Amino acid sequence: MIDLIIKINYVAGKFAERQIDRVKNRHTKLNLLQKLSDFYSKQYAGILHSHFIESELIKLSNDAKTPQKVTVEDDHILHVATMVAADGGHTRIILNWIKNQPNKKHSLLINTPCTVPSWLISAIEDSNGGIIVNDKQGYLEKASYLKSHSLKYEKVILHVHTNDMLPLLAYGADFPRPVALFNHADHTFWLGSAIADMVFDLNTYSANITHRLRKAQNNAPLPIVIDEDVGTTLSKRELRTKHNLPQDKRILVSMASKHKFLGQSNIFFKTAPYLLNDSTIFILMGPQNKKKFKRLYKSTNGKVIPLGYQDKDSADEILKASDIYIDSYPVSSFTSMLQAIRSGVPVITSFPHALPDSLVENRVTDLTIINKLTATEIEERFLTPAKIKLPMHFGSQWKETLENSAPLTGHNTILAEEVFQPHPYIQFVYSTSIKHWQWFRRVINLVLACTFPFLSKSPK
Repeated sequence: MIDLIIKINYVAGKFAERQIDRVKNRHTKLNLLQKLSDFYSKQYAGILHSHFIESELIKLSNDAKTPQKVTVEDDHILHVATMVAADGGHTRIILNWIKNQPNKKHSLLINTPCTVPSWLISAIEDSNGGIIVNDKQGYLEKASYLKSHSLKYEKVILHVHTNDMLPLLAYGADFPRPVALFNHADHTFWLGSAIADMVFDLNTYSANITHRLRKAQNNAPLPIVIDEDVGTTLSKRELRTKHNLPQDKRILVSMASKHKFLGQSNIFFKTAPYLLNDSTIFILMGPQNKKKFKRLYKSTNGKVIPLGYQDKDSADEILKASDIYIDSYPVSSFTSMLQAIRSGVPVITSFPHALPDSLVENRVTDLTIINKLTATEIEERFLTPAKIKLPMHFGSQWKETLENSAPLTGHNTILAEEVFQPHPYIQFVYSTSIKHWQWFRRVINLVLACTFPFLSKSPK
């Protein structure tokens, strides 16, 4: 069934492209290109980049005007994000990038006004950089703002959402600074291959996908960078007392956004009870005690405990107070696993595809293996080997990997061929979250919007 859905998505996308190609009004075309970008980002169509969307945006990028003369500030990097948030690993990667490249100034430009976490503001200010908010209205107006502000930096690092068209509109034509893109969404379609002089992938598995199926100009694996400091000197016993956790129980823990536990026929909710017994509890950081998670809490007599979002300090302390980290499933959470290993907690994952290179040996096919091994065996198998490799994610080694990648000295815009080749990893992730009624509605909405473009609202 999933193969048929992917083919229908592809056919719907190609139909939309033909319709959009006929549109003459610039604002209508941009609005429809955004709808198509949203569609490809949410509905896997067997492609990981779009030659049509990128070529259309590059043509329109000539309309993004900038000042004639701009002074370039050496050793100053501009990070560009669609938006940032306190939860999730995405913003933490920006934070740790800044902290672990101290020989540079770092500024952040946000394309969608939002609340910036105080800890990110502090890190940027400590590097002698600043925060710029792109509050312009309209695609080309926002793109012109992004382009003009980007010109004064040594290089640009993109941390943008998969469907963000602004970088292509800003950097597609007449932009001289090198542009790198951090591929935080290796599991889906994204925009930006044509204007990325370098793509930094999460691991070698993802780098192979980017090279073969996204046809990026240059790409290299760059490990997720995490803070080396655990953040607390308290013992496990002291931390359990602080967070009202039982001293006499084995504590399993997982940390991820709630959507990573949903989908694929509720496999998490079916499997979790088999990991428990009278001496085990399972803490979830991220999901709130609502809906399916609340029902799981009740059905396990309170042994699965959804704590909701935890700030960095609390999350680090709860990790250190736990005995075994169970990776979120059906969708993995790379950063959280690395933080658990750093905290001295064995990590077990059942994710069958891409993993950080340091955690490949932590994969199992059956999570209930934790009930068959002793604590010593679990530590020897699922903590010790990963901890040996973990320094690749810390400041000095990570910085060395970054600086040994191909140097970014200039900018080129190169449109690459589009490859239709459904990949089992992307298919798996897409299949875990697909809702058939939602899928059908998105297909119909795209077809109708592109069939009757005069009904499409102009962007604000």
